Amino acid sequence: MTVRFGFGFKLLPGDDEKYALILCRSIRKYAGRHKTSPIYAMVPVKYVEELNPEFVHEFEKMDISIVPFDYNITNPGVYYMTKSMAAGAAEVYATGKVDQLIYLDVESLVLNDPSIMALRTNKKLGIRPVDIQNIGLAWESPIDDFWANIYRFLTVTEQDIFPVIASVESIKLKTYLNACLLTVIPENGLLQKWSANLEKLHNNPAWNKFFIQDEAYRIFLHQSVMVGTMLAELNEDEYEIYPVQVNFPLYSYPRHPHKPAWIDELVTCRLDLLNTDNCWKTWLPMREPLKSWLMSQIEDLKLDI
Repeated sequence: MTVRFGFGFKLLPGDDEKYALILCRSIRKYAGRHKTSPIYAMVPVKYVEELNPEFVHEFEKMDISIVPFDYNITNPGVYYMTKSMAAGAAEVYATGKVDQLIYLDVESLVLNDPSIMALRTNKKLGIRPVDIQNIGLAWESPIDDFWANIYRFLTVTEQDIFPVIASVESIKLKTYLNACLLTVIPENGLLQKWSANLEKLHNNPAWNKFFIQDEAYRIFLHQSVMVGTMLAELNEDEYEIYPVQVNFPLYSYPRHPHKPAWIDELVTCRLDLLNTDNCWKTWLPMREPLKSWLMSQIEDLKLDI
């Protein structure tokens, strides 16, 4: 039986709207048998009226659901709170509507039929390892104070932790998973648990010394809480670790050890951070018709990448 997917992402006024249009256009054009799947743009209630009416009109023409959700966290002090809270709201909204929800960053593209992302029997989470180590721990390293707090607050035992390989750096790490794309069965409530745990823990004073030590802890707290949440909820055999063709970081293409010959071989990828290299159009290999399509999207929306 074909899995009925839904796609979800957080949406805020501004550049998010442009990225969301490219993402939605890519799904409607390239997602094969899933190109008509429901798409949920999760917008905090207070920002709904600030969305660009022209963009809203196009979302409606593509049958994209703009879904308001309550978001009342002010001055969270950490990055990616809206995205993380929107994840739980998207899961609630998708429950009973789709078999599996692909929740992904708004800066993503879908370039091929995502059927390989369908969770197999007894799998509960589809995900990729992180691209680089950042605040993760090498597999052989002792558990440091930051991760000890994550594990303690979320009731994770050492037996729950398993090794993963950072996809770009090829380093063996203690479980450290990429928060830019997660596939779930909505009824299991995993994204809601991530949202609830981050809402509860984001302003805990235990993090302050780490935030002072390195801004990376503030940037990746949301991801670390997601990892701790999943470790507490799932057994290792319940993860669907996706191949490199899923959630591929385009900005890392030059140094990625498992990069495809052409990006049109990817299932999903991310556009974030491409704007850090003005020459990316010269080294990112794209065949036609994808190349012309992507360049026209960027020009049409005047995206600064």
